[in-house]
Amino acid sequence: MVKAVAIIGTHGVGKTTLAYQLCSYLKERLFNVKLIHETARCCPFPLNEDATEESELFILHSHFLEELKAVAEGYEAYVADRSPIDPFVYFKKPAAHFYELERVALKWMEKYDLVLLVEPNEEKDTFIVDSKRSPSVEFRNYIKDQFRLYVRKLSPAVQKRLVTVNSDDIFRDFKLTRALEGIVGRLKLEDRFADMAPV
Repeated sequence: MVKAVAIIGTHGVGKTTLAYQLCSYLKERLFNVKLIHETARCCPFPLNEDATEESELFILHSHFLEELKAVAEGYEAYVADRSPIDPFVYFKKPAAHFYELERVALKWMEKYDLVLLVEPNEEKDTFIVDSKRSPSVEFRNYIKDQFRLYVRKLSPAVQKRLVTVNSDDIFRDFKLTRALEGIVGRLKLEDRFADMAPV
């Protein structure tokens, strides 16, 4: 059975960095793992404060397809940079189908063996900005609060599989190593690295 990890949280806090690091950590231990990239990056519709119904639909369905492909391709594990609830967090104007799709997205969250919520360092107002995400601190904090609300909507079973990671832990090597060890431990994967013969 494929192991699935979703990384959620507001933008600019290090989710993609954590996703790459976690995949690397698992590959070093001889696991066949796939990184599922954030599908918003290939969305042809507006993002951030200007997200539309089309944006929501494109991102949601693209994400479903990428996860299904990972399962069909026979990976032992995949790490998803984002999750199906993300479009709903960013989309401010519910359309007619919003609540039906939201229920599907929340149900899909039950597939994950682990959900990592990356929280920003509360002491910092600066964050990582790129060409796809809004540079507004106010909007970033609004999204952070929306994720906290959505975490409460998750089923009790999913909430038990949720781990909060502080943004600062991702960018400090010694803290990141400790965080990765804890994450992999929660996944209950056999550590094949320990069984490797010395070169």
